[in-house]
Amino acid sequence: MTPSYLEEDHGFESRHDRRLFLRLVGYVRGHLGLAAGALALVVAATALALGMPAFFRLVVADVAEPDGGRDRFRAFAVAYLAFELLRFGATWVSAYLLQALGQRIVFDLRMDVFRRLHRMPLSFFQKQPVGPSRFGGFPVG
Repeated sequence: MTPSYLEEDHGFESRHDRRLFLRLVGYVRGHLGLAAGALALVVAATALALGMPAFFRLVVADVAEPDGGRDRFRAFAVAYLAFELLRFGATWVSAYLLQALGQRIVFDLRMDVFRRLHRMPLSFFQKQPVGPSRFGGFPVG
């Protein structure tokens, strides 16, 4: 029997999934600059990676010429190194920004749970059993 987490995901199966997704997207709105920067760098890194075959086609066509294309080989080597450093930098910074975005969203979620718990009446806590909760196993009450 296949565990349920290995089964195929079929997108939004109910309106509750869609509502939950839109609610989580709302947390990104507070960090739009960070999200836009990360998205732009992901697109840039992908474009640089996809441009690599065109660059190599140019190198092979130019260096293979019989008129001494080897003289330009150093220039191509430096351009390739710059190309790779730029791609690495875009990939690294985008990963850093995405992790920072995730951390900030998790912080906002935790603060909302904390605020909600503090607004609950005292009778709520008297009715709830003490012990592990569904909020990560931390004791509540």
